[in-house]
Amino acid sequence: MDAQKIIIKHQGSPLFIRVVLLFIGLLCFLIPLVGLVVYVVINGTFHFGLIINFLFFWALGHYIVRVAIWNSYGREILTLKADRIEYYADYKYFRDSEQILMEANNGLGIDILMDEADGGRLFIYGNEGSIETVLKQRSTILKQIQEEIFEYYQG
Repeated sequence: MDAQKIIIKHQGSPLFIRVVLLFIGLLCFLIPLVGLVVYVVINGTFHFGLIINFLFFWALGHYIVRVAIWNSYGREILTLKADRIEYYADYKYFRDSEQILMEANNGLGIDILMDEADGGRLFIYGNEGSIETVLKQRSTILKQIQEEIFEYYQG
């Protein structure tokens, strides 16, 4: 049985939100640099607190840029293989850690978790753990994905 990929795509956020997130992320990278220059010019020395300033703002900036990239290019990839299901979130420029559901051909269950009137997520579970998708999709798309997964392992 060949591996089959199922891609769940993000509809994308409004451009304004993505631009604001990227701007805030850029500010988080620039604030420590400006703070360093101003502090050294005024005091003439380097202070340990500047390292904490760099770490805090750059970690915050990294997180905000990651959210902006997710809102622009985010997608989830489910790879169906004979004995397992592999899942990861793809940000285009990097990806999240992979989750693996072993023995997917034994005792596989898939629930559709409805969050809103016409949106929900997949919850895939088996004997060895579970995988829960993040991106909200219409119930018709989720049912189609559910059928694809069941057909792969039953057919």
